[in-house]
Amino acid sequence: MKIPGVERKIMNSADEITLHQGLASFCKSDWSCLKGYGILTNKRFIFTMPSVAVSISKAVAKIFKHFAKGGFEVAIPYERIENISEGRYGRRKALIIETKDGSTYKFAVNNYQLWADIISEHML
Repeated sequence: MKIPGVERKIMNSADEITLHQGLASFCKSDWSCLKGYGILTNKRFIFTMPSVAVSISKAVAKIFKHFAKGGFEVAIPYERIENISEGRYGRRKALIIETKDGSTYKFAVNNYQLWADIISEHML
């Protein structure tokens, strides 16, 4: 699945290549997630939200303080990843990424094993 306009916005260099991409949800808690896109390149894992979702998040944040303010984007270079494991978000499998600085990120994805295999292959 190609994500229109996203690759131009997030790619840092000409030698960064997209390996896989698809729908993903950043799980902030067991009850709250942000829907967006996950992208695996040859250098990093990227989560980004489309501009429509950013606008909705900003509107919701004004009403419900426990939601994120504004949009959300994260990029985790593979060399910063300490461990990946399988978790759950509702009925979906989730990719749990632990970084070397102690941060933990949880992303609900379809086809968990493919995501995990690509990240594992590129971790240092």
